[in-house]
Order: sequence, then C-alpha cells, then structure tokens
Amino acid sequence: MKRLTLRILLPTTLLLLGFYQYRIGGNALPIWISTLAIKNDLDPVSVLKFLIGIELVLSTVLYAYGDRLVRLAQTCLAAMAFVALAECSAAFKRGETSSIILASILALMSAGLLVLISRPNRRTMETGERTRARKSSGIGIFTCVVICFVGIAIPLNTNLPPRTISDGAIMARDAPAENEGSRIIEMNPMQWVGRSIIETPIGQFTPDAIGQLGEKGILILYNPRCGTCHDLFDVYFSEGADLPLVALEVPPTEEAVILESEYPDEVDCPTCVFMSLPQGPLWLVGVPYVMVIENGVVTCVAMDGPGDCL
Repeated sequence: MKRLTLRILLPTTLLLLGFYQYRIGGNALPIWISTLAIKNDLDPVSVLKFLIGIELVLSTVLYAYGDRLVRLAQTCLAAMAFVALAECSAAFKRGETSSIILASILALMSAGLLVLISRPNRRTMETGERTRARKSSGIGIFTCVVICFVGIAIPLNTNLPPRTISDGAIMARDAPAENEGSRIIEMNPMQWVGRSIIETPIGQFTPDAIGQLGEKGILILYNPRCGTCHDLFDVYFSEGADLPLVALEVPPTEEAVILESEYPDEVDCPTCVFMSLPQGPLWLVGVPYVMVIENGVVTCVAMDGPGDCL
C-alpha cells in the first residue's frame, strides 16, 4: 500500500490538483498565498502558473521514482496539508463554504496519506533496500527530465483566467452600509501605473470589474452627470473598441444633493460593460479617467481623455 501511495495515489493527486487549478484559473490560488503575492508586488496569476508547474514536475518525478523518494513525498504531503489548512482558515473568515469544504477534504487526504507512507514495517524496509539497490537507466532519467521541463513550460506559457477575488481587502459585499456614508476613500489613478489593479480600491471593492477586462482591456471611471465624460465616450467609444471596455461609475454619497443635469442619464458606449463602485463611501477622485489594464497590471492612465493610452 505504501508503494501504491508513493507511485500512484500521491502523484495522481498532484496531477489532478494542478489540472483543477489550470481549469479554474486565478481564483484557484489560495487566498493567503495571493495576499502574500500582492504584498510582495507579485502577480497572483503568475504565482499560480509557477505553482502548477511545480505540481506537474513533482507528479512526474513521483510517478517514476516515488518509492525511492519517501522524504520528498512526505514533504509534499506536509506542505499540501499546511496550505489546505491555511486556506480553510482564510475561507472561514470570508464565509466561503465551498472553499472550506474543498480545503478540508484536501487537508484530511494529505494528512491520511502522510500517515500511511510514514508507517515503517519490515516488508517496506526490505522493499526500500532492494529499490535503492536498483540503478536507474539513463533513458529513464532523461525522459523524466524532459517531461519535467514540459510540465513547467506549459503553465508558464498559458493564459489563465484572471483572478476576480479581492484579497486582503473589503469585498464588494462588505462595502459600507447605507448608514455609513461618511467613509472617505481617495483614489489617484495616476499613481497606479505599474501596479496590480487588485491592489487598488477598484480591485478591492469591485473585483468583478477586473474579470471583465480579460488579458487586456480598458477601464473608464466616469459619472453620467459629467459633461467631459459624455464628450469622452461620444468621441472615442461611441462606436466601440477592439478591446474590452468597462465603464465604472463613481457614485455620489448618500448624503449628496443631486442637482438636475442637462446630460443624459447614460453615456454612449454600445460595447461597454457598465458597472459601479458601491454606494456609501465618499469617492475622492476626478472623472473621467481612462486606464489600460494588461494581465491585471495598470499600464497606462490618462485623465479627461484617452491621451497616449489608445
């Protein structure tokens, strides 16, 4: 059973885990790892690609030589159990029931397999001695190395769905309630160039807007009562654009007195996805702003017009 675990069960678990993360994309990265990545100016999706590559390499090595690499297998299972428990704790704080269940199952499975391969007995010790006595063929080692390089290259050169979960910040559903409209949130998009959009209040309060941008898209901060905003959309976006467009409205506070506007309630942008920052806080930001987002990073910002961003 120990040999079966080392050569089949553990590498298959790693392979299925990598495939699951590959299919889900950025949201499959554990919350706490994503938060650490953001704090260290790393792209969470890139971190996930690297993690998937490591899982594919480990599964390949364990399929080939798992019964000779007990310590490596124990380290993998201990790491999997730790990550799963940490993810379970983070998901519990956020109230994510599905994440709690999945993380708990993975933690229990990892702990069970770790106990299974860590129990010594006479038969496994004798089998281990015979296994270590065997020599690996050069062709087998070369094949394993090639597969490992392919396992790393595939996820690193694949476009994964972007992460839309807000990390280490207030989620949209946790935005201030209607009676807490005195909260002030200042935004200066000109200082966001080169930063991950997830780190900004937009990523913190409206993560779904980021998911609409794809690999490269245009995010526009606007207000329908703003004349310059209407001019911007009429001149540059009334016929759409080749890139995904997200028009993010900056709403007034609940206490604000809304004067009658001479402009229409909607701007002219047939291909835009219209969304809004949550009502309640006082959003201190001028409009309109045009931002280009590439792979979750702000690459260009312009005010009152597209400037050099188009």
